[in-house]
Amino acid sequence: MFVGDRGMLTTKNVESIQKQNQKYVMAIPRHWSKKYLKKTIINEECMEELSKDLYAVSIDSSDSNTNERLMLCLNTQKREDDQAYRTHCIEKIQKELDKLKERVNQPSKIITILSR
Repeated sequence: MFVGDRGMLTTKNVESIQKQNQKYVMAIPRHWSKKYLKKTIINEECMEELSKDLYAVSIDSSDSNTNERLMLCLNTQKREDDQAYRTHCIEKIQKELDKLKERVNQPSKIITILSR
């Protein structure tokens, strides 16, 4: 059994593993998921709980020429952490935009002097 990350997923590597009649597990790049999951409806409630905060479901490949199976994993803690980080970034950006809006709405000293 070969286990690899996204960086190891190349045609050459997969062909080499298959020539040795080995099974393998590799992560696919996120943008590939649209290709594989285009016609798949994923219901979070149907996923199997592997451990606390980690769920998975096995999906047959949409390509009938292969016997690939995809394992879709969901880490709910990671999802919560990502959401908290996005919220933090949005709040930070909003504060900076508010400061900028305040500066733009204040009459400048140059205009005040010239209008006298």
